[in-house]
Amino acid sequence: MIAYTQTHVVMPTKKVGDLVNIEVDMLGKYVEKVTTSILEGTDSGSENDGRQSYIEKVVRRVLEKKALQQ
Repeated sequence: MIAYTQTHVVMPTKKVGDLVNIEVDMLGKYVEKVTTSILEGTDSGSENDGRQSYIEKVVRRVLEKKALQQ
């Protein structure tokens, strides 16, 4: 962390293993919005094919892991 951040946040006082709350609302909402638009077919962006392919790979990988765990 940069010096300014260290003096204005509590992270430097935390030890390895301490529980912390990390806010990821903005990133999570963005990912949800983009993913939903791609999966619903409402994304008309030129990068849609690449993002859809990536999402499909991730979903496939997660499902395969879950199948292996059962």
